[in-house]
Amino acid sequence: MEIAADARIDDQETLLRLLDLPPGQAYTMAAGDLILHAYRKWGDACPEYLIGDYAFAIWDPGKRRLFCARDHIGARSFFYQNTPDGFTFASDIRGVLAASEEPCPLNEDYLAHSLLSGNFYSKQQTYYEGVKKLPAGHSLSVDSDGVELHRYWDPRAVAPISYPNDASYAQALRDLLGKAVEDRIRTDQSLGVHISGGLDSSAIAQIAVQQLHSQNRDQPLGLSWQPPVDETQATGPEHRLIAALQQQTGLQVDYVVPDTDGLYAMFLRDGTREPCGRTLVNEDAIQQHAAANNLGVILSGWGGDQSISNNGRSYYPELLLSGRWITLFQELRLKGRRGFKALWSETIMPAFLPSVLNRYANWKIGKPKRTRQMQSYIHPDFQAKMKPEKPESYSFRSVRKSQIQQMDDGLVTRRLEAWAANGRPHGIEYRYPLLDRRITEFALAIPSSQFKRGKWNRWIFRNAMRDILPKEICWNQSKAEHQRIDALLEPFFETIERIRQELQSGDLTTSRGHYVDMPRLIDCIEPSRLKAGQAYGSVQNTLKLLDLG
Repeated sequence: MEIAADARIDDQETLLRLLDLPPGQAYTMAAGDLILHAYRKWGDACPEYLIGDYAFAIWDPGKRRLFCARDHIGARSFFYQNTPDGFTFASDIRGVLAASEEPCPLNEDYLAHSLLSGNFYSKQQTYYEGVKKLPAGHSLSVDSDGVELHRYWDPRAVAPISYPNDASYAQALRDLLGKAVEDRIRTDQSLGVHISGGLDSSAIAQIAVQQLHSQNRDQPLGLSWQPPVDETQATGPEHRLIAALQQQTGLQVDYVVPDTDGLYAMFLRDGTREPCGRTLVNEDAIQQHAAANNLGVILSGWGGDQSISNNGRSYYPELLLSGRWITLFQELRLKGRRGFKALWSETIMPAFLPSVLNRYANWKIGKPKRTRQMQSYIHPDFQAKMKPEKPESYSFRSVRKSQIQQMDDGLVTRRLEAWAANGRPHGIEYRYPLLDRRITEFALAIPSSQFKRGKWNRWIFRNAMRDILPKEICWNQSKAEHQRIDALLEPFFETIERIRQELQSGDLTTSRGHYVDMPRLIDCIEPSRLKAGQAYGSVQNTLKLLDLG
């Protein structure tokens, strides 16, 4: 058998025991060899036993069959094309496109959906006809009969678990977090860690620092999207939180803000082939800084909001709809004077009137009312031709259902794919402890009450970290990042204005203008109109598809 793998296999002690291999071989074998052992024992079921980040393909000569699989959350990418001439696969779409003998035409249906919704994501389709992705949590077999797709991991299949009290849940989470971080700091490369001052990134950094210290290893380098501290101005909340973490850990934190040249270069990319747009407006600069500091691995807290540090916003509607009204009113009483307001805005409206709730939230923050057509710059003729369907709306009627929906919609995986593809040329690998399969399944299995407790959202995570993180971080309720956004807007506006002027002068051209209402785009990104409309996401979403470079 032969294997091609992009993989890191975790919890190898357990895997070796199941494979009847000597425990002393843990972390001494190549990941591909471990996967082959698993395939020989369990066949197509082997991904069910693998913990870690992986995408692989195994050629089984006895069956004359190719077996492929991708990890449960999609931390490693797998693109493929199946034609009469053969089956091509790669961890980057550019590899598949380069191997194709004929240019692959654009997938106009995918393009239309992308222009209409910046949050659009397809588990299998790409911007190119015939080039597909293996979805996260799936395996694929290829033989003379064709291609067969199989889902081996389904969040709906996770069975509930129960512990006697809050302390037991918190201890179980601490144990899992310790294992997840331990597996991800196992490298001979220099480490970086995202630092936002928030709960998730601070927890990962704190645990990593403690474990590295116990191993007499160097600390990771903290990487923050926030602007550098301005000694002439009052310190903002984000910097105060980061300072609290630094005081406790001694961690060095580098503050990295994108500049106009970097943003301009990014927006000139062909976003159908390489990462571009809002998932990278801050992280592209972080990667360049990390590469300049010879970092090979970045630990990130991304994905926690969708799993173990979920805010529990669906808990109240769940109690209401399931008839647990006494528990509901006990919870609302714990919120004090905000309880009555929460009965309406956090319970009744999301349970029965979710669309009204979204409009109310937009009105409250002063966001102008826009239709989907007004938010998009898709050319009217192209839209009429394609008639794309409306995206599914979220339903926040139970914590578990909202977790599953957020995992299924691809929001998490889309960022993983973009960061991985953009980091690869810099020699950077991302590792996400909070997306560890053991933690993800734990988050899906525990009762909804562990995510919300009175005025405290993300309860289990706070409870688990109460004696580990500085209290100002552990019990901070705000996720606002005013300093980061303010620092980003100036170079962003300068970049967009430079692109607008070059589009008007003809210095920048695109062969895809027939997909976009170019006069309207150029008009709407005029500085005063752009700032007034605040439709920054739709502008970025459009620019990445124009291939201006």
